[in-house]
Amino acid sequence: MPHVNRSLVKTLRKLHPFDGTEDFMPRVYAQESPVEGLACKRLLNDMADLERLGMIRVFRHDGRIQWFTITSDGRDYYWNRAYELACAMGRGLGQLFIGAFGGMLAALITCLAAM
Repeated sequence: MPHVNRSLVKTLRKLHPFDGTEDFMPRVYAQESPVEGLACKRLLNDMADLERLGMIRVFRHDGRIQWFTITSDGRDYYWNRAYELACAMGRGLGQLFIGAFGGMLAALITCLAAM
């Protein structure tokens, strides 16, 4: 899974309602940002980054984006990220329990050896 920074995650989240709509990009090129709180230039830069990462697919005509669609990687990003975080937490907890068990075992052996 590609690493996506916080800015791109916010942009991806804000692009979901406009997936596949054809009236979105003409408004962006007319400098009327349809996404609240996101400037048109930043939106275009973030869309280029998301396309490079494979999160969206853009369709161009005469060098301009006509419309875009969010790929399955983009749609499943939140679920995949949550799954990876849960797996990482599970591995960390497993290592913690193994370390604690090993420490208790070493203490038990030390106590038995001292008797």
